[in-house]
Amino acid sequence: MKTNLFSSNQAEGSPAARHSAPAIRPVFLAVLLLLLGGKTASAQTFNGLKYSVTTSNTVTITGYTVNPTVLVIPDAIAGLPVTTIGNYAFANSAVTSVTIPASVTSIQSNAFYQCTSLVSGALPAGVTSIGYGAFAYTALTNLLIPANLTSIGDGAFGGCTALGAIQVDPLNPAYVSVDGVLFNPSQTTLIQCPARKANAYTIPVGVTNIGIFAFFNCYYLTDVILPAGLTSIGHSAFYGCESLNSMTIPNGVTTIGSYAFDDLYVTSVALPDSLTDLGEGAFYDCESLAQVSLSGNLTRLGAQVFAYCYSLTDLTIPSSVTSIGDYAFMNSGLTSITIPRSVTNIGVAPFSVCQSLPAIQVAPLNPAYRAVGGILFDQNQTTLIQCAAATSLKTFTIPGTVTGIGEGAFYYCQSLTSVTIPDSVIRIGASAFEVCRGLTNAPLPAGLLSLGDLAFAFSAVTNVAIPGGLTSIGNSVFTQAHLGSVTIPDGVTSIGTNAFKECHYLRSVQLPNRLTTLGSQAFMSCPLTNLTIPGSVTSIGAAAFFGCGSLTNAYFQGNAPTVDVRTFYGTPMTARYLPGTTGWSTNLGDAPTAVWVQSHPEILYTSPQMGLNSNGFGFPISWASNATVVVQASTTLAPGSWSPISSNTLSYTPGSTQEGNGWTTFTDPAAANQPSRFYHLAW
Repeated sequence: MKTNLFSSNQAEGSPAARHSAPAIRPVFLAVLLLLLGGKTASAQTFNGLKYSVTTSNTVTITGYTVNPTVLVIPDAIAGLPVTTIGNYAFANSAVTSVTIPASVTSIQSNAFYQCTSLVSGALPAGVTSIGYGAFAYTALTNLLIPANLTSIGDGAFGGCTALGAIQVDPLNPAYVSVDGVLFNPSQTTLIQCPARKANAYTIPVGVTNIGIFAFFNCYYLTDVILPAGLTSIGHSAFYGCESLNSMTIPNGVTTIGSYAFDDLYVTSVALPDSLTDLGEGAFYDCESLAQVSLSGNLTRLGAQVFAYCYSLTDLTIPSSVTSIGDYAFMNSGLTSITIPRSVTNIGVAPFSVCQSLPAIQVAPLNPAYRAVGGILFDQNQTTLIQCAAATSLKTFTIPGTVTGIGEGAFYYCQSLTSVTIPDSVIRIGASAFEVCRGLTNAPLPAGLLSLGDLAFAFSAVTNVAIPGGLTSIGNSVFTQAHLGSVTIPDGVTSIGTNAFKECHYLRSVQLPNRLTTLGSQAFMSCPLTNLTIPGSVTSIGAAAFFGCGSLTNAYFQGNAPTVDVRTFYGTPMTARYLPGTTGWSTNLGDAPTAVWVQSHPEILYTSPQMGLNSNGFGFPISWASNATVVVQASTTLAPGSWSPISSNTLSYTPGSTQEGNGWTTFTDPAAANQPSRFYHLAW
């Protein structure tokens, strides 16, 4: 006789986780802005145009139903004036020319963004404002700013590589044009240089500010002479000026904006003593930059400031610097680095993927940081911040003082084969061991409470036991790891997107009994051969088991979870369910369903009928078999104390879901009178 034990006082409660570091590129982002001019009604159409009517009884063009080429916008629709072309209204469309009526006063952000065939389109006399990126990446060749246009958003005409000059109506109070370049009236701010401008250009004396995206994608400029008196260079000001091979920044410049010189081919840069702050990504992706002289008054190196500067092999950080941002030198060519004693703030993985950097050094007497064996720690050695990617270490034991392993700490450390993580560690940051392709052994510590996204993605770890303190497994934590097996404890309630995606050696996994959510692509393309889904699972994401070609059956212990139509796409499995559970039809997503014929009866723990009720204590029993199940009870667990209190024959006829067809509900009216009551099933 076999038995299945269950306790009623237990049941009163409910029985129950980027292939590279981030790289921000300052192109015109698709930021959806609210429509100007108040609330709108539902969209309507007129001659292939989508539009809405504002509460001011004016019309906003919001899009199109037929992709236009020659576009003529009417001055009125249904007797109401057309005053606005909305956000993204014609973005990425095939329009080659546009006629905009004088009634239009506002062209909103990205309205004609990336209309790469748009060569002709005069701005109407009545327009007063043009939004961010409104005509970015179009093929406009000529542009006249009319007299009433007093507000132009950042990068409104950026990346228009056919635009040779920008002209301004002499009566315009807000803008002037000098040599085809757009300025404010006092000519202290250079707003936009047309991208077709070629050869050398000298910025006029008197300009103190170069605006955001001012020289964006000016491919044909070979030299830009910056004037004395210049104080600030805006965000992405020279982004993509690929023909510039030198840049002299005059003394007096105090601000260089984020990504100001991104994607240039300059070979050397000298920063003036007036500069105290070097913004995020200022020289991002300057592949040819080999020599940099940093200002002696510089206090901050922003995030990704020299990231992807492959030719930058040597750099001295001045003793004035107090802060180094996230990924500041990621993927640069550094061969050595010393962090001065002045630095008291270091961001995430500043030297990530520096493939020629064997060690990180810290100057003596630094109050915040220290280097031990070429590895960067905080001063107390409680946080391991960064191991140099070109380390010669093959095995490494993390000191027992460490409680946290930082984000990207061992990212791309290819030589490592084994890391011993002490039980003192409670936190492993995102991407901590990502792309450690030689790392086969890194047992997780027993006290671990937090495991970041991508922590072991693209590593070679083969076996993992998830510690009991974790409640979730994050996104892409083990993507493409070499896992042959994984143990997941019952405390884990969610498994994130891509968590075990393409683990090509993972043939089996035991999901925890309190799991509620399985994320999209969680086990995509894993060679799983069998699978049991706990009754606690309520949601399984899209493509969670996509391409699991060896999975023929998945056994569901509870009610049908919510799934996507693609959850099991490309998987030849049948979803097998227990009689008495609910929500089942002929298919679960794209998988056919069938009854799960078991070798033993099952208590349906997740059923709403489980627990105390007005008649006593009860629970459903499921078993698709023509066999007799006996419920026995005891007030103790002592041998010989069990008494049979119910006997049921669970017969099954295909097609019926009614009680008595493979399942039954047991109720014990005597349970309420007992301080504790134990049950087991016998068959």
